[in-house]
Amino acid sequence: MEQNQWHELLLTNMGKIIGAVAGLGIGFLFLRYGFFRGLFLLISILIGVYIGSHLEKSQNWDDFLSRLWPPKINTW
Repeated sequence: MEQNQWHELLLTNMGKIIGAVAGLGIGFLFLRYGFFRGLFLLISILIGVYIGSHLEKSQNWDDFLSRLWPPKINTW
């Protein structure tokens, strides 16, 4: 196969490839650390990816933190 055909094959099946690699990684985590430790590590990684993606978009810590913890309004 030519390089162009490999590139087209990768682009058309990118979701399947990412899913297979993610499944392999999750399976390895569970085998290596056990179910609950692997699950905790997976959740920690997903939270880190979520925070990182929002920081890439906003480029501002204050904007990101204000969305997580809105300013407290005193109504008393």
